[in-house]
Amino acid sequence: MMKDNLKIAIVDDNKIFRAGLRFFIETNTNWEISCEASSGNEFIEKRCMNIPNIVFMDINMPGLDGLQTASHYISKYPHHNIKVIAITMHCSQLLLQSLKEHGFMDCVLKKDVYTELIPTVEKAIAG
Repeated sequence: MMKDNLKIAIVDDNKIFRAGLRFFIETNTNWEISCEASSGNEFIEKRCMNIPNIVFMDINMPGLDGLQTASHYISKYPHHNIKVIAITMHCSQLLLQSLKEHGFMDCVLKKDVYTELIPTVEKAIAG
């Protein structure tokens, strides 16, 4: 069962990808997009409408990369149980292990985002 009323942040330097992901979320879920950013630096400095429950974050971005950004953001809001999911081109077991060490819950390949995003969020919410 998909959880409604989640607050979502999208952090990716590709404007077209962000727009596509936003459209997918808005047309397939009841989730609220509370924040969008084109870099880790922008995301950390930005005041989101609401602190997100779920952050979809690219790994390779200019400035702060996804690993640094996730670690910083999670430590900034330690009592909010923020779930960070990597959205990336490649996700090996080694990368997934490193992601988890930096606070990520999971990763979704960009090529599979429209089929794997919702099940990955459900898994992250379930713990």
